[in-house]
Amino acid sequence: MNEDPKGLLAQWFATPLSPGEAEALWQQATERHDRCLRRGCPCLLPRLQQLCARFWLEQSIEADYQQLRAGFQRRHSRRALALLELCVGQLFASRGLKDALPHLQRGFALARELFAAGDYFIVHQRHQLLAQLPLASQPGPPQDLTQLLNTARVIVRMKQTRPQRGPYQHDPNDTYG
Repeated sequence: MNEDPKGLLAQWFATPLSPGEAEALWQQATERHDRCLRRGCPCLLPRLQQLCARFWLEQSIEADYQQLRAGFQRRHSRRALALLELCVGQLFASRGLKDALPHLQRGFALARELFAAGDYFIVHQRHQLLAQLPLASQPGPPQDLTQLLNTARVIVRMKQTRPQRGPYQHDPNDTYG
C-alpha cells in the first residue's frame, strides 16, 4: 500500500516547529489570510496554519478552535470541520495530549466519505496506531509523525502474545551452558 497521502484530509499538519519557525509560519499565514479576505476567497488553510503556529508558540488554541468550529458548522462545511478536527487531533497527538483521540475520531468520522482514493486506509491505519500511544493531560516533548508511529508500532509488538517456550532443561553438570 502506498503510504503517501494524496488528498488534503490525509496530510499530517503537526510537524513540530521551533519558536522561530512557528513565528515565521504565523506571519506567512496572517499575510495569506489577509489576501484571502481582500479577494473574498475561502481562508481555511491560512486559518489552520495560524492555529498550528499558535500551538507551537505554546499559546492556547481553544478560542481559535471554538471560533473555527462554530463557523464551519454554521456554513455546513463538513470538509472544513473534518480538517479542523484532524489538525487539532494531530497537534495534540504530537505532544502526547489525551484530547488527541476524540478530535482524531471526530475528524475521521466527518471525512470518511471525503477521502481521496487510498487515503482512507492510510489515515485509518495511522489512527489505529496513534490510539496505542500513552496520552496524558500534560504535554510531552514534541514528536513528528514518524516518531509517533514508530513508538506505537513498538507498543503494538510488545502487546502481542509471545509463543510459549517449552520448559527449560538445564543439566546441572553442564557448567558451560
